[in-house]
Amino acid sequence: MVRTDLIRPLPEILRGNATRCGERIAFADARRTVTYAELERRTGAFAANLGCARGDRVALMLGNTVEMAEGYLGVARAAAVGVPINPYCSDAELDHILADSGAKVLVTHASSVRRREQVLARHGQVRLVVAGGSGGGHLDFETLSSTPPLIAPRDDLGVDDVGWILYTSGTTGQPKGVVTTLTKTLWGTVAAYVPWLGLCEDDRLLWPMPLSHCLGHHLAVLGVVAVGAGARLVDGFAAGPLLDALDSSEATILVGVPTMFHRLAQALDGRPHPNTLRACWFGGAPGSAELGAAVARTLGVPLLNTYGATETSGPITVNPPSDRDTPASAGLPVPGNSVRVVDPATERDVPAGAEGELWVAGPGVMLEYHNQPDATAAALRGEWLRTGDLGYRDPHGFLYVTGRLKELIIRGGENIHPAEIEQVLERVPGVLDAAVLGRAHHTLGEVPVALLVPGPDGIDPDAVFAECRKELSHTKIPVELRQIEAVPRTASGKIARRELATVPMRLLALAETESVEQAGWARPDAAVREELRARLAGLAAADGIAILGDRILESVALILGSGRRRLDGTFKNWGMTSLGAVGLRNQLVTVTGLDVPVTAVFDYPTPAALAEYLHATLLGEGTRAVSGARTAAAPGTPDAVLGDEFRRRMDEITAMDAAELILLATAGPTAQATTINANSSADADGEKGGRR
Repeated sequence: MVRTDLIRPLPEILRGNATRCGERIAFADARRTVTYAELERRTGAFAANLGCARGDRVALMLGNTVEMAEGYLGVARAAAVGVPINPYCSDAELDHILADSGAKVLVTHASSVRRREQVLARHGQVRLVVAGGSGGGHLDFETLSSTPPLIAPRDDLGVDDVGWILYTSGTTGQPKGVVTTLTKTLWGTVAAYVPWLGLCEDDRLLWPMPLSHCLGHHLAVLGVVAVGAGARLVDGFAAGPLLDALDSSEATILVGVPTMFHRLAQALDGRPHPNTLRACWFGGAPGSAELGAAVARTLGVPLLNTYGATETSGPITVNPPSDRDTPASAGLPVPGNSVRVVDPATERDVPAGAEGELWVAGPGVMLEYHNQPDATAAALRGEWLRTGDLGYRDPHGFLYVTGRLKELIIRGGENIHPAEIEQVLERVPGVLDAAVLGRAHHTLGEVPVALLVPGPDGIDPDAVFAECRKELSHTKIPVELRQIEAVPRTASGKIARRELATVPMRLLALAETESVEQAGWARPDAAVREELRARLAGLAAADGIAILGDRILESVALILGSGRRRLDGTFKNWGMTSLGAVGLRNQLVTVTGLDVPVTAVFDYPTPAALAEYLHATLLGEGTRAVSGARTAAAPGTPDAVLGDEFRRRMDEITAMDAAELILLATAGPTAQATTINANSSADADGEKGGRR
């Protein structure tokens, strides 16, 4: 039963809670708590003392603190429009949101004022309200909240008036401001969280998600207040502090993202952890049956999915507790919501089991994108919102979210969802975190590349590829494994896809595939070669060699990771392995258009020598002596064997062959190459590849 009686003006909700359960703690963080009686009094004082006109934009950048919750409610009582901002956003994002929203007030911590001085200087018209420190001439949050006002707060914001502008996480572009109301924001609570998941005044939410995120907005603040529950606010997803808070908070519900629950399960190492929880809820990314099992094993409660979007002001679907085994499902549409699965090309519905873009209509759908009529028109088709998410329905009506339309990797015409591969990678022992991106391929269009964050004991590439072979079809197996320090994520825990290509990374392993073309063994491009040749022909030799030297150092950085390197350094001293030599050869073929031999790293052991060789080759000076080049090796030595074998087999060599030959010549016949055969049998019956 939908509890529409819970949708009331905020002042009415707050006064009712103060009367009914005034001594109950509404919000708590590591520093302080606030009861419902205090919350009603303090938010009223803040609203009256703030001095805002109706409709003024007030930005709130206070993190997961009691002050942030008070600010949300106080701004609404002033009939202003709240603009929540994550305190960990970049300066560019803060600059954009302040300008785009037209904020007249920014409520933030004193430390943020000092840290963001340059950005704030560009917005001199914005008044500052400062919490947690010396005001420095600015308005003080505590003074505004604790001083009895001379006038009563406005308290006249209607449930269907514009109350908030929430900015999207900007995973693939500039954040957009979603305009919403109290009715839209509370719909998920009254239609699903209360009737389906049993949210009530006895619940205590443990909340590590950013309060500035749409889930924090509609559930941790407004949903909690609507039912008179409580929330313990924690800053971040680190497993240690989260488990400490779980032990001390008597929480009944833990809410997070899949990455957070993966980290908790890893920290507990499969051991049951006593607690007071009755359920765990997650959103923000697709889950999996394996993750649900891990949470049930360690925390002893079900892991339930809530799928939503900032543009829907709350959940689109919820996976309610049931006897049906659907742990990876996003669940059923929230009452009042309608969901279509649509072919993006034809905009026609597809049958059950077929993948398409998810369109939603319902009471929570946004009014518009602030100041972006073109983006609004592109997203809204009448009452229907195009979510940009992909998914399918099973025969029972349960929805499964498979990924984002913009994130698809299309390999030889087959759609590959990075999230599907990432879920497999995250289960491999030694992999702390993972992301997958698409790399351009001249024949297949794109191929998947895995970026892995190693745990303390490192990553075993064999184990990674074995798990991929078991769980994924051949085309979904990453062609490369690359090691990175951290996966870039948004404040809400989503992978920041647009940043992946710029993350410093180091080649860890290649997967051998069935042919040179599929392996990504780069072929020379005559157009690239001729363009570079024409450019160098008009330059002095020293200048041309310098240009090539820079390209070599850039290519080395892609293979070995960023670092300070000089042209006279040696590849060997930098730790260039046989696998790295193959990768460097491919990079140089791509940037020069030359058919660079994989032996070049050994024939020309410094970037300076290699640059001279490439320059001479490009300009037809191949017989000119190159300084720093190795002299001819004595017959029978490893270098001679290596060179002869490479030259004999260059036309048919694969990436794995190259790595093995280099390693054989430089490290001896007992060494093993780090190139993995991704097609080797994973099963006893000899079947190649895996399922799906």
